[in-house]
Amino acid sequence: MSTALEAYKTALRLRPGRAALYFRLATVYDEHYRDKTPAARYYRRFLRAHEGALPELRRYATSRLKALRPTLHMQQGPASSNE
Repeated sequence: MSTALEAYKTALRLRPGRAALYFRLATVYDEHYRDKTPAARYYRRFLRAHEGALPELRRYATSRLKALRPTLHMQQGPASSNE
């Protein structure tokens, strides 16, 4: 998975702000890594980047952020639960 992450990060450096890249990074971190903090960060960036994001992807990202809240709280502790 590290190869996919590097490819997406390179693409993001070349084309910053592309919503689709934020979404792909979020899903790779979400599905394949134990630490969900990067996944949540990229889901948030995706939701802020309004570049023609499909409503289905926006709903998915929003639902994943909601589902990740308890996990993020446990990973980071209560002091960093302010989003």
